[in-house]
Amino acid sequence: MYLLCYVIISLSVFSLFYILRKNFNWKIVFGALCVTAVILIVCILFLNYLFQESFIAGGYLFQTMKSFERQKEDIQILFSGPSELQFAIIPSMFRFKAFNFSPNAEDMTESYYKLKYCINRMPKLKVVVLGTPLSIFSSLWHFYNKNKVFRRDIFYIYNYMKLKDVWEFGKFEGFWTVVKGEFFHIFPVLFRPNMAFLLEKWEVLVRYLYPDRVVLDGWSPAFGKGNITKEFARQRVRHHFEGYEVFDKTFLIYFEKILKLCHNHNIKVIVILCPVTDSYLQFASNYITRDIFYKKILKNPKYSKYIYKILDFLDLFAKHHEFFDDVNHLNINGAVVFSELVADELYDIIDEKDVYRNIDFCQFSDFTHLYFMTRNIYLGRQR
Repeated sequence: MYLLCYVIISLSVFSLFYILRKNFNWKIVFGALCVTAVILIVCILFLNYLFQESFIAGGYLFQTMKSFERQKEDIQILFSGPSELQFAIIPSMFRFKAFNFSPNAEDMTESYYKLKYCINRMPKLKVVVLGTPLSIFSSLWHFYNKNKVFRRDIFYIYNYMKLKDVWEFGKFEGFWTVVKGEFFHIFPVLFRPNMAFLLEKWEVLVRYLYPDRVVLDGWSPAFGKGNITKEFARQRVRHHFEGYEVFDKTFLIYFEKILKLCHNHNIKVIVILCPVTDSYLQFASNYITRDIFYKKILKNPKYSKYIYKILDFLDLFAKHHEFFDDVNHLNINGAVVFSELVADELYDIIDEKDVYRNIDFCQFSDFTHLYFMTRNIYLGRQR
């Protein structure tokens, strides 16, 4: 796109100088500039259309949102959080209606506005399971927020964020960021990361015809081809924490807003810490530990009075690397076992009449021994 712009502008300037040298005429100059502007605008609009049609329709988030809109009136338990939860929970394995609405890199601000929209449209919703990895309050996500303009554009499509929400959001992120974001809502292809993504992965243009990710009620499977080495764990931890505040004030404010929102609608909030590898925990301890996280967040009276239950699976699979796609994301094997464990913890919250067999569990018989082995580890640790 940028190369095309440079070529068009260069040709226009060359033509302009050529015209001026022969016979200066303001009408010709103005006409040449108008033609150049029209060509640029047409190119931008065309690429903008391709980007929106391909990236939105084929992407995980849009598929998830469409699936959610179809089922929202029947959902009883909603999982919300970042990608750690997205890959870990398989809603179809629950004996009640659950949905995993956990986009990649979602922070507390996005979770709040999403839940603010969802709650009023989900008459059967009883529980929100909120994913809270150790890095969830890191100020790192401010950087992502300023670069996730396109996600907020998708939120606009379904009216997840109203104008007053954008105004409120601007008080925390800065109004210049919001104004800039609104411009990129209209022309996302001009946003440099989007353009870089489009140029590097041109096949995204046909993704809407051939979606590259399977999405089942919000769950997107990972097949264990990632990196689980110690060096990668070191890099991932540094990416999450180094140079950032571990507990960002804005995210703490929005965390409390989520808790109060659910409390005001008589919806129970369960906080869940998904499994990570032992190497991730080892390097993360240089910045944050489980004890600090509990003291600052989970057992803090300011928040704990709104939390119905804490599901702490942080080190459950720490040494079972075969369950991981990378150091802080489960693969499909880990997700199957983990979903069973979480389902057991949630059954007592759902009325018996609302429980049903959602799938034929025999298809997961290969993982039965893994489930019982892990269940025994978990129960033993709880004692």
